[in-house]
Amino acid sequence: MLDLGEPMKPKTDEQNPKLRKRAKGYQFSLVLEDVEQIENLRLRYQRLALEKSNRPVDITKSEIVRAGIYALIKMQDPQFFKRVEEVEELKEGREPKEKPEEK
Repeated sequence: MLDLGEPMKPKTDEQNPKLRKRAKGYQFSLVLEDVEQIENLRLRYQRLALEKSNRPVDITKSEIVRAGIYALIKMQDPQFFKRVEEVEELKEGREPKEKPEEK
């Protein structure tokens, strides 16, 4: 009988760049001010990129949020704890729909 060795194992996310870079959709709650801040940061990046490269550069809101995550990861524990404690806690879920007025 022919010995083929051990069966092949499927690649893990770390071994396969296509799997590692696949985006996953998540939903989370933001107050209107947070949405506006994300847009302001996006426009700020575009302005800075234009100044540096003399060409327009686009960036998505998702990339801004991910940049914030990376910044939090690099923080020392005291700074990280302080920043997370400063964030307003929000109720989960959607706002209830308003019922139409009955006549």
